[in-house]
Parts: sequence; C-alpha cells; structure tokens
Amino acid sequence: MTQASASNPIIDPAVLDVLLSAEGPMGVEAVALRCGLSVKQAMAELARLRAAGCELDEHPQHGVTLTEAGLSTWQDYLAWRLGAGRHVAVYRQTGSTQDVCRGLIAAYGRSADGALVVAEQQSAGRGRLGRRWVAPAGAGLAFSRVYVGDDEATVDRLMFATAVAVAEALERALGGKAAVGIKWPNDVCVDGRKLAGVLVEAEPTAAVIGVGVNTHLQADDLPSDEPTLRERVTSLAMLGVRTHRLAVLAAVVLAIDEALQRTPVSVLLERWRQRCTMLHQRVSLLSDGRPVTGQVLDLDAHAGLIVRRDTGEIVHLPAATTTVV
Repeated sequence: MTQASASNPIIDPAVLDVLLSAEGPMGVEAVALRCGLSVKQAMAELARLRAAGCELDEHPQHGVTLTEAGLSTWQDYLAWRLGAGRHVAVYRQTGSTQDVCRGLIAAYGRSADGALVVAEQQSAGRGRLGRRWVAPAGAGLAFSRVYVGDDEATVDRLMFATAVAVAEALERALGGKAAVGIKWPNDVCVDGRKLAGVLVEAEPTAAVIGVGVNTHLQADDLPSDEPTLRERVTSLAMLGVRTHRLAVLAAVVLAIDEALQRTPVSVLLERWRQRCTMLHQRVSLLSDGRPVTGQVLDLDAHAGLIVRRDTGEIVHLPAATTTVV
C-alpha cells in the first residue's frame, strides 16, 4: 500500500491537479500562477512529483506535460480531491478491494462510510455471481467504496444509482465521442460493449460498492483464447480518448458520492430509464437459477427489475440473484 500522511503529503496535490486537467503543455510560470507559487517553488514541486514516480515530459519552449501520475501520488491526491476525513488506501496489489473494505467496516463501523480502496492489481478480483474480474496493470481502474446509509439502501438501489453515476461520469470523460448506456443490472456499455462494471455486496450494517473501469485497455490486452471478448469489451482508449486514470477515478468517485448522498432516487430512476438498453425490450434472464422471459417494464428502486413474463405475470427480479442470459 502507498503510505502518506494527510498532514505530510509527499506531493502538492494542487500542482498535480493542474497538470491532470491541463489540455496541453504548461509553462512552469503558468503552473506557478495557477497554484499561487513562485517559479522556484513550482520547480521544486515538479521535482517532488518526479521523485514520487510521475512521468513529466518537458519541452524547453512548450513547457511541462504530465504523461503518467505515479501510483504513490494517488493517495495524497484523492484525499485532497475527495475531501478531508475520508479513509483512502491505494494498493499496488491486493487480493480484493471488496475484502479490504469489509475489514474497514469491521474495524470502524459507521465511521468507515465513504472509505475508498483502490488497487493497481487484484489477485482475487471478482464480479457479480462469483465471476472473476481480471485486468492488466495500468489498463483500468478497480476500486471499492464503503456505504453506510439508511436502512432502505438495498442492493438494487445502490446498484442502479452507482451505475447511473458511473455512466454519466464516463460519458463526460468521452467528451461527446459516444453515448454511454446501462445494461441492467451492472454493466456500463458503449454500443453494447462493456466499458465498466458495478458490484454491490451487502453487509449486516453497510454495503461495499465495487467498480471496474476500462480506461487504457487495448484489444491486444484481451486473452487470445476468448476471441469473442473483443466484441464484448471496450475502453476509453479504444474509443479514442486519452486521459489520466487518476482524473477519471476522482471524477467517477465524486459522481457516485453525489448520486448516493444528494440526488433524489426519483431523479436517478429517470436518468436510469434514459440510459437503460433493455427498457421495453423482450429479454431472457435467470433469476435464482430459474429462467424468466418477458418484457422489461421498469425498475423498482428497492425490489429490482420489473418484468412482464410471457405468461402475463408481472415479477420483480432482484439484481443480487438475476443475470441476463
């Protein structure tokens, strides 16, 4: 895990933020002005970023370009960007960010609310229904967030609210290059190809929300023994977007915070309807291992997908035990 004290960060997060948001090279003088520093101080902060593993491309005429934000800077930056008093941990490798969050809930109870755990690599990453989540190092984002809220926060409510937030944040990152849809219950897609996924696991007193995003994944990164995977998966890079993973991570987490803490459920439901790729479509699903075929009518925030079966019966299918065939 990266180690940094909130009171003694290894870098100045404000300088890193300026470089992350820059649309092109910046002169040292411009960096200094944006951050309220002298040129000498700005040069010293750039040196600290390099020492912390950031890759900076320097041009004598054009200025400085951040090409990669070193992983050891992520914890400082996220603690600054997401707000004080929040537990943030960044791992180069761990078993599962979901399990780390479970440990935080056990240790801190309600005080663990909002805790964020990020991993460059997971040896036991997982998706829904016991599936594995595998991504090469540097090709994407994998993180989990603790949610300790009201008693009505069912898996279905957290799942669809998070999916909406992730879809909206990634569509902004795409800058109009593509529309982002939601394939219930947990896939965030572009043109039917998975760009991100959501996993919600309930605990007795809280829930753990896991998110995986394909940012820099390329077709050559996908396993050759699964040729159809190239037709089912995409990434920001494959969609023609060059961006910093750290900037995408911060934007997605802030969008999830907004959805969970401040946006009314009715508003989120309407946003979900606008992005749902299955609404009013005839679908085949498995719920608790039993086949269900029918038309998707709507989504209930707490009880799950509302489907009119071919027999005419209307059923509610919870996200935790249902999958699309």
